[in-house]
Amino acid sequence: MSDAIPPLDELDRIYSAVLDQLLFPPHVKEQLLASQPPEKKWQQCLLHKTTTENKEDMKALSWGDKDRKLLSDIRKVSLIYFLFTYLVTNELTHSPSNQISNHCYC
Repeated sequence: MSDAIPPLDELDRIYSAVLDQLLFPPHVKEQLLASQPPEKKWQQCLLHKTTTENKEDMKALSWGDKDRKLLSDIRKVSLIYFLFTYLVTNELTHSPSNQISNHCYC
């Protein structure tokens, strides 16, 4: 990207891609595309380019397979803990005290 503002159709295509990468909702994206002057759009494109030029930095900021697996494992453990807590609480609140002592190995 040079510092010269490209033709408007090209600028809108680039600006739209920047907004997509920044995860703007579609209605906000449409509003920005319609309302921002070309100079502001190009300034945002250039700013975004400088923050994403270094591929190693971008890779470090993105989710990889290890991160996804870790998140999945955390969700599984959280679900197991929730179910265990629910079952124990349910057992304690609905069982007579003499039945609970039968399950205690203290």
